[in-house]
Amino acid sequence: MDSEILSPNMEDYMKTIYRLSRLDGGGLVHISAIAAAMGIKKASACRATDALAEKGLLQKDRYKGLCFTEQGLRYVLFIVWRYTVITRFLHEALGVDLDIAREDACGVEHVISGQSYQAICAFLGERAAG
Repeated sequence: MDSEILSPNMEDYMKTIYRLSRLDGGGLVHISAIAAAMGIKKASACRATDALAEKGLLQKDRYKGLCFTEQGLRYVLFIVWRYTVITRFLHEALGVDLDIAREDACGVEHVISGQSYQAICAFLGERAAG
């Protein structure tokens, strides 16, 4: 992915926003929903989404909610795909229990090298996103 790399915490915000937007059929997401989903205070969610908006990844409307910019949507789809590929590898190729594979993938996805990610994609016969 050519975009600036986000911290693991900011990537988790992006994934949460994506998941919430999908639950609402691609609609706008509200800060209160992000805070509730992540178990944090609204002020923390507001600061994080402000930072993501400053990077051009989110569009925020104080009253309507927020949504991804085109760049933000490309970035979050990369994040989600990387997580999915790593989860599949752990579960399908290595036989790790699915719940454990999901939990482990959440940590691995933030530190995996591009070379290792591409090797996993090749092993699974998947195209590497990014």
